[in-house]
Amino acid sequence: MTEDTEDKKTRRRAAWLRIDRSHGYCHPVLAFGSVQPRDYDGETFRHDGWSGRYDMAHPYTLDLEDFQVTAQGEWATPDRLYGWDLEYNKKHRVRSEDVAGMTKTFATLQRTLTKTRATAGEPGTWADFALRVCTALKIECLFVRRADHAQQDHMHSSVVHYGTDTLRDGLYYGSRMCWTDGERETAERGAA
Repeated sequence: MTEDTEDKKTRRRAAWLRIDRSHGYCHPVLAFGSVQPRDYDGETFRHDGWSGRYDMAHPYTLDLEDFQVTAQGEWATPDRLYGWDLEYNKKHRVRSEDVAGMTKTFATLQRTLTKTRATAGEPGTWADFALRVCTALKIECLFVRRADHAQQDHMHSSVVHYGTDTLRDGLYYGSRMCWTDGERETAERGAA
């Protein structure tokens, strides 16, 4: 086995969270893939499709290429995300093996989310929902890209890394970054 093959076999399952903002709306988008071990800034992040399953330490047959967990929020009601969804985005060419992988991905997640809902109840926030998906997919690390307004306050990297034991913190941090402090203050003044 070559060093390159050994390196690929040890890729870690990863998630990448970005916040898209436009026209008074924000959209957290959580995408999935893998990274090299010891990657703390997401430089080696790769979206893994059907063929990417061979790069993992244990064959991973779910199709995560272009798979996302999304939501939407409005600046008028900060800290409230709605429309939580599991979706494939930008699948331009779909073959029969892609359909099989996509179907297996949805079925696996629905089965796991149903079991979790039966024991833990409904998720209270989008971050809770996203954490359940990450747990079902056995995600080992999370990269959160700071929103433009959050980057101004930090001198270091625009990407924050979270490990398995801090995924919840990363998802809450990411969902909080959907709005600026000014947007929260404006909404609070409007509600008063």
